[in-house]
Amino acid sequence: MPGGSSHPGVPSDLLMLLVLLAGSFAMPLLAGRMRMPSAVLLIGFGLAVGPHGLGGLADTDLVGLLAEFGFMVLMFLAGLEIDFNEIRTRGIRSLAMVLSICVLVFGLSFLAAFALGLSPIFGLALGATSVGLPLAVLKESGRLRTSLGQQVILLGSVGEALTVIGMTLYYFGSRHGLSVDLLVALAKLVGVLAIAGLSLRFGMALAWWQPSRLAKLVEEHDGSEIGVRAALLVMMVFSMLAVWAGVEPIVGAFLAGALIAFVLRGKEILEEKLAVVGHGLLVPIFFVVVGVRFDPSSISWPNLALAGELLLATFLARLLPSLALLRQGIRTREMLGVASLLSAPLTLVVAIASLGAALGDLSSQETNTLILLAVLAGLVFPVAFRFLLTGD
Repeated sequence: MPGGSSHPGVPSDLLMLLVLLAGSFAMPLLAGRMRMPSAVLLIGFGLAVGPHGLGGLADTDLVGLLAEFGFMVLMFLAGLEIDFNEIRTRGIRSLAMVLSICVLVFGLSFLAAFALGLSPIFGLALGATSVGLPLAVLKESGRLRTSLGQQVILLGSVGEALTVIGMTLYYFGSRHGLSVDLLVALAKLVGVLAIAGLSLRFGMALAWWQPSRLAKLVEEHDGSEIGVRAALLVMMVFSMLAVWAGVEPIVGAFLAGALIAFVLRGKEILEEKLAVVGHGLLVPIFFVVVGVRFDPSSISWPNLALAGELLLATFLARLLPSLALLRQGIRTREMLGVASLLSAPLTLVVAIASLGAALGDLSSQETNTLILLAVLAGLVFPVAFRFLLTGD
């Protein structure tokens, strides 16, 4: 039977889709009553119904594909959410400050890893910053369009770019060393950036000379939804280019979203339509699968203690640089909220753990510790953000 299972007792793809959709529907409703980020409960739901829980959901090829596509859409929406008008308004000084904060976060993270006697890849994991979970939490709390929300997105975007660059350089350096292969890999990455630059110039020229053609992409009433299709096509093209360059497809997806955000300044309608597709279906599935893939049997007291130390180091590495935000008029509670939300990179830490394991630089215990750190950070810090800003 198409889509069914050939093994008795193993849920069919259709049943697993039902479980995914049921969790995606029910958890946000429960999260609203509990005043918790829905992403937190979605992860918990995945753990509860996954192979290490009730066993109602398995990490099959179909589930994995939906989760990966959901992650790509989430990164694409993160790039699309960047308000370049506000960045221009803030000026080069503000952007330089954001870059300085992100660089300082990595400096403190590597220092913490060294102080704990851990390998450099732990420093990369501690400094990892993502806009994935922060974007979902900000959107859910209604703070995405606020100055605070844009500050988080800007810091997360720059931090994520630095994280991805760090992962890429670490992978290339560990895999190829100082060789011709390393130069070839770097040349491919430069090629992707060059294509992005050319695409940006073409889009800006089209917006100037043929504004009516681009206007159709952001029309409110368009039965064919050509704008949504075009945006997802651009996302996939750049994701494939990123894979060709030897980096994660989420890099290309984020870059595609940022390019569209820069070219289409009147993108609100298109953005809302894409958010319906992403946050309404694919993104929740991604968070559920994060919980499905976590193995609680890997937890031991030494792992838990080290994960606790790393959790504290992750927060402190963001708290100290974030003190600079107080000079921009951000209140102390808001600054603590920013530091908390940026302390939950989640998927990037899991990706770094997988990278270290694949390269043989991390033992199985070290890999489990980083995955545990990612899950704890994804559970603790979004809740801390909501608690700090309750009543604002």
